[in-house]
Amino acid sequence: GATEQPLIFANNDLPGVMMGSAVQRLLHLYGVVPGQKVLVVTANDDGWQVAADLHHAGGNVVAIADQRPKSTHPAADRLIHAGVPAYGHHTLLAANGKSGVTGAVLAAIDSHGQVNSSQTRAIDCDLIAVSVAWAGNNGLLYQAGANLPYDEARHEFLPVGLPQNVFAAGRVAGTHDIVLQRQEGQLAAQQALAALGMAGAVDDEVLTTLATRKTKEPLRSSNLVLVPGGKGKPFVDFDEDVTVKDVELSLAEGYDSIELLKRYSTISMGPSQGRWSSANTVHLVARENGRSVSQTGRTTSRPPVQPIELGALAGQHMEPEQHSPLHDWHLAHGGKMMVSGLWMRPEHYGHPQAEVRAVRERVGLIDVSTLGKFRLVGPGVPGFLDRIYINRWQKTAVGRVRYGVMCNTEGVITDDGVTARVGEQEWYMTATSSGAGAVYETLQWWAQSGWGDGVHIRNVTEMNAAFNLAGPLSRQVLAKLTEADVSNEALPYMGQLDTTVAGVACRLLRIGFTGELSYEIHCPTGYAQHVWEAILDAGREFNILPFGVEAQRVLRLEKSHIIVGQDTDALSDPIAADMAWAVKLDKPDFLGQRMLTRIAQQGPRQKLVGFKMLRPGIVPDEGLQIVEKQADGSLGIIGWVTSSRFSPTLGEAIGLCWLDSAVAANPGTTFNIRINGQLEQAKVHHGAFYDPDGERLRM
Repeated sequence: GATEQPLIFANNDLPGVMMGSAVQRLLHLYGVVPGQKVLVVTANDDGWQVAADLHHAGGNVVAIADQRPKSTHPAADRLIHAGVPAYGHHTLLAANGKSGVTGAVLAAIDSHGQVNSSQTRAIDCDLIAVSVAWAGNNGLLYQAGANLPYDEARHEFLPVGLPQNVFAAGRVAGTHDIVLQRQEGQLAAQQALAALGMAGAVDDEVLTTLATRKTKEPLRSSNLVLVPGGKGKPFVDFDEDVTVKDVELSLAEGYDSIELLKRYSTISMGPSQGRWSSANTVHLVARENGRSVSQTGRTTSRPPVQPIELGALAGQHMEPEQHSPLHDWHLAHGGKMMVSGLWMRPEHYGHPQAEVRAVRERVGLIDVSTLGKFRLVGPGVPGFLDRIYINRWQKTAVGRVRYGVMCNTEGVITDDGVTARVGEQEWYMTATSSGAGAVYETLQWWAQSGWGDGVHIRNVTEMNAAFNLAGPLSRQVLAKLTEADVSNEALPYMGQLDTTVAGVACRLLRIGFTGELSYEIHCPTGYAQHVWEAILDAGREFNILPFGVEAQRVLRLEKSHIIVGQDTDALSDPIAADMAWAVKLDKPDFLGQRMLTRIAQQGPRQKLVGFKMLRPGIVPDEGLQIVEKQADGSLGIIGWVTSSRFSPTLGEAIGLCWLDSAVAANPGTTFNIRINGQLEQAKVHHGAFYDPDGERLRM
């Protein structure tokens, strides 16, 4: 309804000068007593209430300076009787101190209301609470067309003659007494209901009685807004650092209109939008021009009254939406699409658990065209990869594939993927769907920063489609489409082969994100649907099923394979993420080496581990907190869930989570996950949940 206004005095911008209402907020909302020695400066009963609240909270009120001769507030006698010095007809001349308040100077006010800067009193204090005036937050009333003249008796701009169907109550209408505010609010509500035809009209006599009571209310605002004569700068607008001298200079240069002065001096153009400066500026301009506040007028209130986020004003959020070459096929065959990074991918085709079983028992096919794909050529590629990845690449043979983890200079995991050596000087790299753009930028950055001698990089993400044919029968399906030998001896696990599939030149990578015998098939984008449908036709006799992202996430979780960005965050390093086996600290140099060396020496504070739920049927949501009871009975957070699914293969809920290293160290250790206010037990699991020895990958 209203904003408390500052007093303009020397050094009023020092830390330790506060509004009385701010002190009360700290006291009542946060339980904080600001300051050890508090001086209260006031011109109304609100300041005495501030002093009473401070005193009741155990604060040390060293003095109260009141512009009035004395106060009729009930707390005044109690405070004085308690030994708090009170100085009537006094106000604040200046605050002392450099980086904060160390004292204050009070000045007497004569019988004409003028400040006598020669009659002063020093006060030892470290906090000054000021409560001298209020200004109504009447911007909405102004914009609605209300007349807001200045009331010379009450020293406020008050609404008079409100527009039809507009009603005001409380401090915005100049009512500060809580009892009167309630009465006025009830009457305003009744008037609004009457305007809607939902209640009878308010009796004019009731309105007149309320108006009479308001005139007898004690003044809350003083017209003494500037205390001249102190040593130091008196600020008018704290947002824009506008001083009294700046206002005087603006007037001297001819900007005597309040609207022009506001624009010239930048008063009210900061974050507060004039809530703490506009009213005082009007008084200053009136004083300097020898005119009344009514004659000076006020600044125009324009929408918005409250700041609005740019996002709320913007149009619908727009970002690129990428489709794989098979997007239309997925839609036509019942694919339920989901957002994955910038891509639209099929989450499932109706029955994700059936898709999981198909991969585990027979054969399935998933579209992974969204993966980032890069061609690296040149004699310097092995050394370049040694620096980009945390593991070794120099001895990778032609026709072999290696898994790699990429970190930034802080040792934080940024991406992972596989890279195949397809020739003596040619390599083929894949990256995560969501991280492809960032990986390409990283490769180019370091290639152009001195590591790229003899390295040429090309982004072929859009040029090539890719599918993962997975399951114990996948070799039999693939053998029907190619003349190449795809036996375990000819194309072993983590092997690579360029051949034709369904008559199309393709690149085969034998990898196993799903935990089964599988082949990642890369082909030119233009032949994507032909190869895809040929694989499905060849697999029909084996009851092949296309599977989506949901089934893939269950399958990879059963193998405890991580997803970068889901199981990791901006603080996750490979040592803590259970991939210390990949970190080769004895390499000459690589991204994140120094930080990872330190982490290896100190040991990680947390570890990424698997877990199983103890109670059947409970599947925790991802992101839930893992808690531990403290000595005082409270719950302390010791980790959080990153991935969680029900495994149809295992018949139980499994997941990955971050845990304090001490808890994560021992398999079988139980811990609590907070689910809907209840604690559910889980136990630590190390390694893969399914096929821990990886036999099915190598079959």
